[in-house]
Amino acid sequence: MVNEAYQDIKLATKINPYFERAQLLEANILWELKKIDELLVVVNKVIKLNPKSAESYLLAGKARFAKGDLNKAIFNFNKSLLLNPEYKEAYLQIGSCYVAQGKLHKACDKFQQAKENGQAVSFSDLCQ
Repeated sequence: MVNEAYQDIKLATKINPYFERAQLLEANILWELKKIDELLVVVNKVIKLNPKSAESYLLAGKARFAKGDLNKAIFNFNKSLLLNPEYKEAYLQIGSCYVAQGKLHKACDKFQQAKENGQAVSFSDLCQ
């Protein structure tokens, strides 16, 4: 079913390469399919079309994290938050990057920010 949706979205973006919402849907499907390199290509196109696309930066951050490029992931998540502070998931993602870097104090700060912004966060074992 995901593959069918992906084909439909690919057709929509082929017909109209400036249809940002379709490209973001394509990027989300690529995330589900774990096609990280292809996802980065799509979000980079969207960012060129709309440099204020917070969702694109969030997806780029997730892709960079998956590839192990933690500094770029943190940059992308922070950019996403700068453009749209409602993207509370970005706080969790940044915290996860800091955990992967061994920067637990910074991670705990981000997890606390996520919690303060309404995210369900369980980090008591990590942040004591």
